Amino acid sequence: MTDQSSPKRVVILGGYGVFGGKLALALLRDQQFDVVVAGRNRTKAQAFCEVHGGLPVYLDRHDPAFGTSLAKLKPFVVVDASGPFQNYAKDTYSIVMAALAAGSHYLDLSDDANFTSGISELEQEARSVGKTALSGVSSVPALSSVAVEAMRSDFLRLDFIESAILPGNRAPRGLAVMRAILGQTGRPIAICRDGTLTSVPGWSGLERRRIGPRTGGLPPRWTSFIGAPDLQLFPGRYGARTVLFRAGLELSVMHLGLWALSWLTRLRLITSLEPLARSISKGGRLAGAVRLRPGWHGGSCCGPRQGRPPQGCKLDADRGGR
Repeated sequence: MTDQSSPKRVVILGGYGVFGGKLALALLRDQQFDVVVAGRNRTKAQAFCEVHGGLPVYLDRHDPAFGTSLAKLKPFVVVDASGPFQNYAKDTYSIVMAALAAGSHYLDLSDDANFTSGISELEQEARSVGKTALSGVSSVPALSSVAVEAMRSDFLRLDFIESAILPGNRAPRGLAVMRAILGQTGRPIAICRDGTLTSVPGWSGLERRRIGPRTGGLPPRWTSFIGAPDLQLFPGRYGARTVLFRAGLELSVMHLGLWALSWLTRLRLITSLEPLARSISKGGRLAGAVRLRPGWHGGSCCGPRQGRPPQGCKLDADRGGR
């Protein structure tokens, strides 16, 4: 892989999933990359590659031979698009370590605060082998931080950062994403509010949010608190006293139904909603299919903030887009 003219091998763990598959398709259109579609489901990997191309490979991070198998592929970069990263408690960074040991760069699509913020522990190790290890190269915190940076020059000081992501109901949702959301629903999420570390229940704090202009923008949607790397990274990065993150489902019946289910966990009647991920995911698709006005494929993300502008008075900024 040292020849600059040869294709660079990209190993995508979960490369046949919703987000991993989109990444694989994009890279397969570029002859600079040799794409390996990897994961625990050999059948899905083969089916994906038969249609779109790429090399299907069985890789399981729990396999004792995972590091050896990965090294044999001689990757230029390893991308973990599998997740849910909230469940990586045991051997948290085993994939990162295996990638670096194989002489590869590492990227992932993590949306978990602990996982993404904790990868900084491996910075020196990555530098020692001349490689890069980046976590959260996805909607959060990558794109959300870009939004904050774009508006940052409007303020002398940032006091409050709140982001929201509002996907359309027909936008594809992988099982790992549903497991990540349901695993947090009703359970404590650590946040920084007014300079104090506290917590809120996942999918609590029901509020309606409108993104964009009243004419031509999204209609108001229900939103609730959910975890994201921003909650741990932004207070230190931007000095904000309050950082919040919200998510909202397009269909009110789905959003409010999940809020109602969150009480099962909040009241400790059950420990987690995660086992319901597959059923709820199917229910969401069914609701969109029978709805008179079907859900749409798009979504939106916003980053309203409060801070102190040059004039010295409080200023609000709320910019969003599709």
